Amino acid sequence: MIATAFIGSMIFLTSLPIGYLFLKTPSNEGSNRYFILDYILAGISLLMALAALISFVLPIALLPLLLLLAAAIFLWIRHYTALRQLVLSCWASLNGVEWAASLIIIVAMLLLSTTSPSWVDAGLYHAQTIQWIDSFPVVPGLGNLHLRLAFNSHFHLITALFDLSFLNLSHFHGAATAFLVTAFCLHYYFQTTRGNGDNRSRAWYHVFLILLLLAAFQGWYSSPSSDLPAALFALAAVDIALLRKQTNPIYLALIVASAVTIKLTVFPLLVLPIIVVYRQWRTAPLIRSMAIVMGIVALIVFAPFIGRNVVLSGYPLIPSTEFDFFPVQWKVPAKVVADHAEEVKYFARRPLPDWEIAKDAAFRAWLPEWYNQQFRFDKLLLWATIILTPLMVLRWVFGHLDKRNRVILIFSFVSASIIFWLAPATRFFYPFWLPFIAISAAELANATISKLWLIAVARHCVPLLLILLVLYENRNSEISINNQFLFPVPYRNVEVIKSEIDGIPVSIPTDGDKCWNQHIPCLDQAPNSEVRLLGTQLEQGFYVEKANESN
Repeated sequence: MIATAFIGSMIFLTSLPIGYLFLKTPSNEGSNRYFILDYILAGISLLMALAALISFVLPIALLPLLLLLAAAIFLWIRHYTALRQLVLSCWASLNGVEWAASLIIIVAMLLLSTTSPSWVDAGLYHAQTIQWIDSFPVVPGLGNLHLRLAFNSHFHLITALFDLSFLNLSHFHGAATAFLVTAFCLHYYFQTTRGNGDNRSRAWYHVFLILLLLAAFQGWYSSPSSDLPAALFALAAVDIALLRKQTNPIYLALIVASAVTIKLTVFPLLVLPIIVVYRQWRTAPLIRSMAIVMGIVALIVFAPFIGRNVVLSGYPLIPSTEFDFFPVQWKVPAKVVADHAEEVKYFARRPLPDWEIAKDAAFRAWLPEWYNQQFRFDKLLLWATIILTPLMVLRWVFGHLDKRNRVILIFSFVSASIIFWLAPATRFFYPFWLPFIAISAAELANATISKLWLIAVARHCVPLLLILLVLYENRNSEISINNQFLFPVPYRNVEVIKSEIDGIPVSIPTDGDKCWNQHIPCLDQAPNSEVRLLGTQLEQGFYVEKANESN
């Protein structure tokens, strides 16, 4: 826990001044009010883009960390007074109960994030991907070893940047995610103090949203998942675009673009900047020039993302073969990409070994089996959606639905429906599904509960739920302060068979398909027999011999 807390502090002290520098520029100033979470998110977004650029020439390890820390120290010295006031303003008005609740949130998240990673994708490829990022500059054709290794998420760059892999002490793959979740918990907890007047509905929304988020991603906090950070960035984008009285379009463009580089399944967020520009087109005289700046910001974020995709797989968007404009030697065969995209889609519909049955199944045929495979919490969310949707329609018809909430409900419902149809894994549409349920529940709470003190009571459910999650994780003695006091609990050990296939050293698990944090390259099975090294070293990349000859 101590080491994870240190890394969290390092992320905070690095991201805050960088985000402050971005949000204090003349184009971003004015009457906009920013929270400390805004500075953190802006800073992390820029750190991801910078790390992506650096990854073309350097592994994301010691040297990039020192360079970015030096830049952050310079900014702290340059803007010390403003940054100090910004930090102190967050804590100045807290009473004793709020201080205790904040401490509980921080300690509980440290405990939850330092257990042994258990999320299945961490074992399949997330930990392996981060090792490749730590060890080498972006590797050409890495997706030829396994296409999962080409699933480029910029949040894995942040994880690699701050995981201190060069010390060989322990893995810290959950530290960045834990920091971000903690920042959101504290932000939403503090925001509920403004539960009066026009903000009462907003306060209820924050309470419901963070409780839903914590419950939905229970068990993920120690794993280097891209789904959870993408969901957090998506929630921030919805808040910035649709809940605030004044929206900074440039900041919104940065957050939306960064969210998409974390996880492509949040692509419906790209509609939000368009909505904001449309709203302000006639009322804001500078919106036309700001729209140009928005495009430049999005390009700065997307360009290294697309570049990394092309280097990793030969395609700008993975897993898709669309926009195939790059005739590179290391391109992953198109059939491999298409087959994997098909597996993602139909496995989401039928998450069973015989998922291929879902290919030819009608909606009414695969839906019952899909429902039966969902976790109990997701089933509760589904029933809540079925109940809340007609209630919100009735409130709209009778003119009782807040105008801003209407837009959130429509956007969230349509976005979640699109992702559901494309690939109905609940984690893919959590970023839109959770706001829909939270804003619906907030509407009902605001209409039926007039006692403001109940909001203050309800917000204390956040630290209470975290305590319950700690106790739940501890049911099998997975949490032990003695084991977790200094470092996170290691990844589980995996027995592997080591072999060399056409000059490529490969480790393959003897039991199951998960490598977890075994030394790279580790794969769930032997790679395609036609995969070759582009040179003599792993970092030089990989290509498929027959595919290259056919090109």
